[in-house]
Amino acid sequence: MAIQTPPRPQAKKRRFLPRWRKATWALAVFNLLALLWLVSGIVGVSNNCSGLTGSNLSACQAGTAIGAGIGVTFIVILWFIGFVVLGLVWLMSRPKNRQCPRCGHDVKKGLTVCGSCSYDFAQALTQSPVPPPALPLGV
Repeated sequence: MAIQTPPRPQAKKRRFLPRWRKATWALAVFNLLALLWLVSGIVGVSNNCSGLTGSNLSACQAGTAIGAGIGVTFIVILWFIGFVVLGLVWLMSRPKNRQCPRCGHDVKKGLTVCGSCSYDFAQALTQSPVPPPALPLGV
């Protein structure tokens, strides 16, 4: 009878992008797109009042400023609503498993022992690998 040893965790490769959940990626991409939309909305306010003078010029500039303010407010409100909705999706789609640090199998969050390699999560929590450094008495 051969003695079986638990499989070793595989060496981790360096990744260029972080390993996030799909909902996290959706939230990050939405925020970047909303920020781009907001910046382009602010930059895109053009001076289309050329050729006007006097009170017509001041009325056109006031209308342009009011329109830009309404547009930016609309973008910010949509951004907030989208962020809240995607944030709720992110909270509700949390994984129900965790990875075993010894063998890498998925273990349900309520369990304290891995079913494949018998790794004890509760015992690992109570063991402190390095005691905290002691402070000098004069401090």
